[in-house]
Amino acid sequence: MLTLETNALELIRSLNPTNILVVGNVPGIFSASDLEQRIRSIWINTEEDVELLALNDIVLVTQTLDERNHDLMRLLIASLRDRIAKRFLLFAHTASHNKTHWNQNELIALGLSRMGQSPHTSDKTALFHYNINDYKQTPDWLNAKYWANPEQFSNDIPEAMQTALQKPEQAPAKLETLGDHIKNKRLIKSQSIEQAAVELNIGPITLWRWEANHYEPQPENLPAVVLYLGYRPDI
Repeated sequence: MLTLETNALELIRSLNPTNILVVGNVPGIFSASDLEQRIRSIWINTEEDVELLALNDIVLVTQTLDERNHDLMRLLIASLRDRIAKRFLLFAHTASHNKTHWNQNELIALGLSRMGQSPHTSDKTALFHYNINDYKQTPDWLNAKYWANPEQFSNDIPEAMQTALQKPEQAPAKLETLGDHIKNKRLIKSQSIEQAAVELNIGPITLWRWEANHYEPQPENLPAVVLYLGYRPDI
């Protein structure tokens, strides 16, 4: 049976990277592979540690929350993802009842997508990835010519979002959440969700979820939100 480590190794091998940075322990299967000479392993403690790093073809994070708190790890992952990784991979423990493990929604809010789950029922480890080339592509459902034809919408788009995009947008009656402030500003600027998402450096689905108050922006998103709004909401 293929393991997550094997899947990650095969993916990385297919990309033929020049260099690979592993943040945390190097999986044993990597050390015994033909990629061993391309791998460098480090541990990070602060965002300043990230600033000292050069750009890498692949960044693989195996460092767990057992050693770091959630807020710090969110900040470090966002820095690694944006500053030094052409392709970003993360092994994450996602047992929701364990405070030292990730909640999957936290990783989705960081722009990561789940690639696979451990085949062992007792193991809640999952492999997540982030590819800037995929993340910034414009999907068909953002093209207005499709809005009158919901049957052409991708099945990956939340049904509630498909429904919302077919209705005229209205500004929030009250500005009670960050999502309300962002939507109000976006409509004032006459922007589409896609256009605003580019300014906020997030995906359109993430922005829609903020505006619908399904999720709150993460701490690492707040500087971009304040810059976009032009003020800091008192909420």
